[in-house]
Amino acid sequence: MSIVLWITLVLGSFNPGLWIYLMRQCVGQVDLWCRTIPVERYRPSDSTLQRQLQLVVAVKRFAEDSLGFHPSGSYTTLDTVPGPVQWVVTASEPDRLQPVTWWYPVIGRAGYRGYFEQYRAIQMAQKLRQQGYDVQLGTVTAWSTLGYFNDPLLLNMLKKPKGELADVLFHELFHGTCFVKGSTDLSENLAAFVAEKATCRFFRGDTIVLNPYLRALREEAQVRRFMRTVFNRFKQLYDTVAPNRYYAAKRKLLSETAYRIRQNTAFSERRKAQLVKSLLSAQNAWLTAFAQYHNLHDSLDFAFNNIYQGNLKKMVQDLSRR
Repeated sequence: MSIVLWITLVLGSFNPGLWIYLMRQCVGQVDLWCRTIPVERYRPSDSTLQRQLQLVVAVKRFAEDSLGFHPSGSYTTLDTVPGPVQWVVTASEPDRLQPVTWWYPVIGRAGYRGYFEQYRAIQMAQKLRQQGYDVQLGTVTAWSTLGYFNDPLLLNMLKKPKGELADVLFHELFHGTCFVKGSTDLSENLAAFVAEKATCRFFRGDTIVLNPYLRALREEAQVRRFMRTVFNRFKQLYDTVAPNRYYAAKRKLLSETAYRIRQNTAFSERRKAQLVKSLLSAQNAWLTAFAQYHNLHDSLDFAFNNIYQGNLKKMVQDLSRR
């Protein structure tokens, strides 16, 4: 912690705004740590939560022993406060698919800004909108301090279905094994891909959990293919339409895309509603954020099958050396 604070103080002499932001994040993180309790002391009346805690232990053991993840002290404590803990703001240029990025110590530039206080996230979103950016404001159920500190479990995480919970855990734990400084897109794509494969391996003998998870993956594969065409159509629009005409053309394409989503029979009604809401409210900010997590999936799948011959542990070990 002293090293992080020293870096923060040094940065403050060059960028007071960044110093204030980092200090607030440090305070929020410390406040979170202070209110957590050891997992073994938590005695939920709901037996489902107890089973979820047992699942967390099993996922961590599998990640380290079977897949070669770096050992981690994360997820041994629990924040029992219900509701969101962190809010995240993403933004993009309104006339091109170019995300707004911020510079941070250790990780370099990243296309998101996190806040432990909701009103500060709302203020930042409003400020960016006033500057003309497309903006997305949302919550997260987990995040990683990249192995530098032990991350706590959040109560909302335990309310997820088993497949989703395992996926989130593998994703965040992988960040502590491999994070490419200055390339959050690559890092997030890698974590999402490895988490998907790890979850399938972990539950391969439990069809009750695995089958719903696989159905969700198949739907997300359809979503990725659809979104790839949407991303390319918007990119083509911004590359070819004159600056003084892009706004009307963009509104038309947004409307057409929303209609195509609603008519797509491969998506569930719940997923359709999510996609349309995100598209129309966040526009380019959502498109660029979606690409940040999913645009490399097919390339990674090719490498996984053809270079690593489906050997996830070998892939993880190679990535952990980078």
